[in-house]
Amino acid sequence: MKINLSKIKIFYETNLGRYVHIQIEKYLNDAIKKNQKICVLSAAGCFYIDSIKNKYAAMPIICHDEQGKMPLCGQGKFVQIDSLHWPFRAEDIDHIILIHDIEFIQNPEAYLHEAWRVLKGEGEITILFPNREGRWAQYDATPFGKGYPFSYAQMEKMLSRAHFTIDDVRGLLHFPPYEPKTGIGKFFRYMVDCSKGFFMYRPGVYALKISKHIHAPIGGGLKEMAKNVGRALQPQSVPVSNRK
Repeated sequence: MKINLSKIKIFYETNLGRYVHIQIEKYLNDAIKKNQKICVLSAAGCFYIDSIKNKYAAMPIICHDEQGKMPLCGQGKFVQIDSLHWPFRAEDIDHIILIHDIEFIQNPEAYLHEAWRVLKGEGEITILFPNREGRWAQYDATPFGKGYPFSYAQMEKMLSRAHFTIDDVRGLLHFPPYEPKTGIGKFFRYMVDCSKGFFMYRPGVYALKISKHIHAPIGGGLKEMAKNVGRALQPQSVPVSNRK
């Protein structure tokens, strides 16, 4: 599925989009540490961290705008990539951010294997994805209603198979996916903010902070582990996932 970045940009220029931007940007600013080498997938994510200098916005080929060009926004370096072969060395990146991204990837498990390869041992990945059971995934007038949404259980299983550990889970966008038109609707949104969202709506988006893990060898498994690690640090083809 193609991602039209121009339409995503238009969404973030609406009142609802600006409100969403505030909610998600606050979470990302809290998650990112100083002096980290950041890789943002896809380029749509650069709408959120345009003040960070030491970053790469790596846009999979599935992304495009109406002119077929990559929109340059903010500071940093921008590159278009093959989703299964990232142009980074092994253990090169401190923090990877996936937003408006993994739900559009045809083979998400292979994608996560590449993320594992380029991430430093002490590095982190922040994944934001539409909740399959939430209202936002069912409303296609926003970017979160596009692509293939995941339930938390689906994402948890997929990350485990890709050798990642979930360190933190946060639910975002507990309010409905449309701009309130009345004073009552605006009061409802205010109440959602005050209660931190825990009284009516399922989260529209899940935000996960994850880290990679390598199992310790048992008995005479040192040589076999060395071979496995060597293979993991190189780009490889991975069978297409059935997303189960």
